Amino acid sequence: MNTGDDALASENWRLAAKLYTKELAAAKENLSTGSGDLSHFGLALAGRSVAFREMGRARAGLPAEPKVLAASLADARAAVSLAQQLTSNSTLALKAAATSRPEARALNAALAESGEGPMEAQQACDALAGLGFDEPVKHELRQVAKDGIDTAGLCAEMDASAKDGESPGTFRWPRRMVLPTLPSGPSLAAAVTEKGWGPYLRQRGGEQMVNLERSKLAMMLDALSFPLSLAWLLLQEPLVRIASGTLHVVVLGATSKAEVRILEDSDYWEELGRVMAPQCKVKLHFVGPEISAESADVHQTQPPCATQFFQAHSDLNSSNTICAVFNGGFGNFVSSGRDELFHSWLQDLTFLADQHVLCAFFCANDYADLKGEVAVHQLLGSCFALRPRQNPFAMATVYSGEDSSEWFSGNAFVYAVCGFERSARRVELSTAEVLQIAQSDHAIVHEAPLPVRLLESERSSSGSTGVPPVSTVGEMKPMDGGWRFEVPLADASCMQAADVQISDTQLSLVLEGLRRVVPWPTPVDSASARASFSARSCKLVVKATSQ
Repeated sequence: MNTGDDALASENWRLAAKLYTKELAAAKENLSTGSGDLSHFGLALAGRSVAFREMGRARAGLPAEPKVLAASLADARAAVSLAQQLTSNSTLALKAAATSRPEARALNAALAESGEGPMEAQQACDALAGLGFDEPVKHELRQVAKDGIDTAGLCAEMDASAKDGESPGTFRWPRRMVLPTLPSGPSLAAAVTEKGWGPYLRQRGGEQMVNLERSKLAMMLDALSFPLSLAWLLLQEPLVRIASGTLHVVVLGATSKAEVRILEDSDYWEELGRVMAPQCKVKLHFVGPEISAESADVHQTQPPCATQFFQAHSDLNSSNTICAVFNGGFGNFVSSGRDELFHSWLQDLTFLADQHVLCAFFCANDYADLKGEVAVHQLLGSCFALRPRQNPFAMATVYSGEDSSEWFSGNAFVYAVCGFERSARRVELSTAEVLQIAQSDHAIVHEAPLPVRLLESERSSSGSTGVPPVSTVGEMKPMDGGWRFEVPLADASCMQAADVQISDTQLSLVLEGLRRVVPWPTPVDSASARASFSARSCKLVVKATSQ
């Protein structure tokens, strides 16, 4: 198929494979207790085989994934073998399906697309020879063994550069492959929707983009996933409200192999600016330790990267800057058991939470990366502006690890945080305790005040509001059992567009186009906080009791 919608078909099959894997685990557990059914186990194997095959086959621009297809073939062989051994009436349907010619053809397709060499293919044919397939099907399998189809070379080349001691990342296309040129024309915000790649491709470039050669389309979608994922998040009106001006985007943890390569080898990052052009101008900054070249926009910085970068750029702050972290991997300790990345990120994550900078995070999987990262943010007491969810502009390519249950696809999931709850912060916890949090099903998620407002101060300084400035920042005063914050105003009209957001650790004020974040001297009970306007003294008064 050649439609843009098919480009993410592998993601749907990945979810199916995940469900079948859960069914297999349940069936295995039931079998161990003597209450299970082998036919249930066999059907789950057969189902996961189909899901793996569809997830890893070449389709609509997605290159074949040999490891995933090899897992498909392994499951299919096991299902066929099990069906041959079972004789009860309850398994007749499974046996018939497993030994039918269409299923044999499916096994043949999996074998071909997995890129197994002639010897491996011949061994597979020998293993399948006694399973009741008819002669034409056996002939097809032998032909595959004779010809030897090799599609594994490209994947091997993708990973070749990963042996330099740096993270291989999720964008693994070899340098010799040139990123396709985008067609001329504007990138419309209306094309960046919850529906993902299909509407974007059709509106952005029509058939010219949809009908690219398969490998080129997959490569293009993988690269465009970076700017478009962030563009989609910034267009979420309940999450963020952006006034006119220059929005600084700090791509934290950027690498030469992924984000910077896309910057150097294409104009794809300009898509972010094109999408946001009706609202604001975008200024990009790429920051990270795995960057080999320096420029005005690219900054090679050792951890703590964000802390050093913001200290060197005092003009950037929570009112004009958003941080984006693509596939940071600091939650992968859940799967790998290694916590080096977690510790290298911790100081920066703490700094960004303390500065109340809006941060968008994109993760490559949910079973490890996302789960671990959410646990880290629980450790920090981070406030979630966007709860974790699937990203409609995830990469098209899905990779599988040595274990068929392990997979990753760049930018597959997204969430955003802004600020923190001081009473929830527990940075003294060990990695083992954070892992325990990650494995718990009872996550405590603190919500950030929404919408997060950006560039309000730039709008005010430009004189576009026509409202006189606030006469003073305000004064914090102790009161019986808590705190009182007073802001004198020029006149009552200043309250017409006022916005007050109160949390346990801070209050956020938007008055006359200016946004200020004022920390409480001690944590307060935000549920008890009250804001009022005194017409007689012309003051905004916010009161809150201490915790």
